[in-house]
Amino acid sequence: MKRRYLITFSIIISCFSFSFDFENNNYHKFIGYIGKSNVFEILFYANTDGSIVGQFATYSNITIIRKNFFGNIIQNNGIFEIEHSFNQKMTMEGLFGTSEKETFIGNLIENSIKTPFNTYLTAIFPGSAENMYLSACSLDPDVVDNFALKVKTLILSGNVNVLSELINYPILVEIKKKKIEINSKNDFKINFSNIFYKEFLFSIKKHCHPFFLLPSPQGLMFGKRGQLWFRCIKTDSNDFKLKITSINNSQSGSWNLDQ
Repeated sequence: MKRRYLITFSIIISCFSFSFDFENNNYHKFIGYIGKSNVFEILFYANTDGSIVGQFATYSNITIIRKNFFGNIIQNNGIFEIEHSFNQKMTMEGLFGTSEKETFIGNLIENSIKTPFNTYLTAIFPGSAENMYLSACSLDPDVVDNFALKVKTLILSGNVNVLSELINYPILVEIKKKKIEINSKNDFKINFSNIFYKEFLFSIKKHCHPFFLLPSPQGLMFGKRGQLWFRCIKTDSNDFKLKITSINNSQSGSWNLDQ
């Protein structure tokens, strides 16, 4: 029998000269790093009764691990509990602040070892406490995450045969600075290298991170500049499948997003 425990996940937030207001029935997405390279996000969901639920997520080796937490934030102070598979206490102490961005900065403390983290608010969007992608897609969040990771892997590996099955045709792309409609799998395969040219591939590799997956009624935006868009498409069997509905590969703008 698998044993499960609760880890106390404490966020101790001191008052700045402003009050950070959580919008009810919305997710507040903070993205950043633990240490030098471990990417993670914190998703706070504000219920109308003032309670907070959400997810703590880490990403490594093309895998996302999400864990649920719950608690309250009162005047920028909060304490949360997060479910984990072993009995171990972990706390996270930090400060909400603002300059050019709203930030949450501090230390993750585990066995008296402090690891610094630095996050910033990237988005506020509606959803439900059970499904952060609900405004765009009713599928389970794990299905959405895995689809995004799969698409990125297929593009970077050049697996055009499998990728062509995930396109919702017709789809509009830019080829040699002209808008072209791709109407079939065969059209897509023939034009793959022109659609995913060097600079665009680089932007997908570096900036189509699973934590930059933003839901809206128009679909799921993937990438800092919406390089790709997904939507749930109804199939002939009356179920829903995620498909790529937009590829924004315009050559008119710069894909250098390092700044």
